[in-house]
Amino acid sequence: MQLTGKILPIYMYGSKILTQVSFPVEKNDPELKQLIADMRATLANIPTGVGLAAPQVGVLKRVFLGEDNKVFINPIITTFGKETKMGEEGCLSIPRIYAPVRRSKKVTVTWRDQRWAEHSEEFEGTLLNEGTPDEKETLEAIVIQHELDHLDGILFTEKTGDVYKQRMRADLQKFLKREMPYTVNYPVVFQEGNGD
Repeated sequence: MQLTGKILPIYMYGSKILTQVSFPVEKNDPELKQLIADMRATLANIPTGVGLAAPQVGVLKRVFLGEDNKVFINPIITTFGKETKMGEEGCLSIPRIYAPVRRSKKVTVTWRDQRWAEHSEEFEGTLLNEGTPDEKETLEAIVIQHELDHLDGILFTEKTGDVYKQRMRADLQKFLKREMPYTVNYPVVFQEGNGD
């Protein structure tokens, strides 16, 4: 039976849940199927979104959606490739703010899917404007690392350099005051927290 998902609000920077470590999902979690349906509906409502982690919709469970709505449950990166690249990242929880982050171009991940089948696979990701025009541009490895950071309570703003942190400071302070420095076309929510 196909569940209908509802569009959930995205928790904004400064929300305490974004700084907390998510809990592993249990095999027979009665809320899991609905959570995945809701996350898919939410991400489909945001044309610029390429991934979504459960904490971004207010749920502290180790689940995220990657490229093409691929479901990752209890993901673990088992290997980080040695080659890294710096690329500009953004986040639905910190809209229209971008900064460079260094990420591995390849990662090997183990996870479970929504049917609880276990997988292990290597993913690659080129960064924006990298590679030849003939190559399919994919951010898959980058998205996985970014979304898994969410499950560990880490935002990309913590992984960028000090110069960029300084440049973002004024906008981030607005989020902490529950102000939106930019408008977005999706529902948002601010939760109590210190944003540190």
